[in-house]
Amino acid sequence: MSNRWIKILFSTICVGILSVSFSELRAQSTVQEDKAMHFGIAAGVHSGCYAMANAITKMKWVSTLGCWVAVNAAGVMKELGDKTEGGTRELGDVYANMAGSGLSMAVISLAF
Repeated sequence: MSNRWIKILFSTICVGILSVSFSELRAQSTVQEDKAMHFGIAAGVHSGCYAMANAITKMKWVSTLGCWVAVNAAGVMKELGDKTEGGTRELGDVYANMAGSGLSMAVISLAF
């Protein structure tokens, strides 16, 4: 396995572990748990998306920014759909998604 693939695999696992640990935190209220879950899921999905996109395109910044946009667009669409399913729309969830995918983007940028 090449050094590049080892770095991609290592960063994906690290961000995944970090995101799971954030989403597993037992907060004081369900609102905080929800934000932690949004943060963790967005970080993990961005990291996995980057690994796949970079393997295809071999362009770091296209993969990183493209996945950041895709993950956050999916988060916004999920929030828009929450109202129709009896849930509530919260801008804080979008911010948590942006923070999680931003963490993943920062880790990837520093690792490579």
